[in-house]
Amino acid sequence: SQNSQLIALAVLDDLDHYIKERLKIKYYVRYMDDFILIHEDKEVLRNALLTITEMVTKLGLRLNAKTCISPLRQGVVFLKYRRFFNKTGKLIVKVNHKSISKERRKLRTLKGMVDKGKMNLNDICLHFQSWSAHAARANSRGLIRQMKNYVRQIFGGHNESHYQKRERTDRAQGTD
Repeated sequence: SQNSQLIALAVLDDLDHYIKERLKIKYYVRYMDDFILIHEDKEVLRNALLTITEMVTKLGLRLNAKTCISPLRQGVVFLKYRRFFNKTGKLIVKVNHKSISKERRKLRTLKGMVDKGKMNLNDICLHFQSWSAHAARANSRGLIRQMKNYVRQIFGGHNESHYQKRERTDRAQGTD
């Protein structure tokens, strides 16, 4: 909700200023309760982690188990995308593997709902279109194609022409 967003902004505002102004971390990004700090000196990051841990504890919060210091070459998972640099230095953004697995499970669950008559194929198409739009923000053309085939495989027996019609509409709109 919007209230949650405003609260997250307000509660962590002092932390934002502290990291940027006191710790002088040039590369700091936060969205809601997810944040990353990038710095070339590991010791600076260790000290920042200790300070941040103290600050969030005073706010009655805690850092989660994913919190770590790692080399940038390993990539960073942030906002359900994995970001890393290839050998030429180009930034590559991929959909996180957990997000893909979760979507496959969700599609199987939705198939059960269609089989029971609790949902229709148009609802499934809208759901998948939403997930595809999320995935399209990354380097994921091949992934989206794979997932479309997965949807056809699961739901193909129900009404193949429904998906073919939807796909023609997508192509016409340039969303394929």
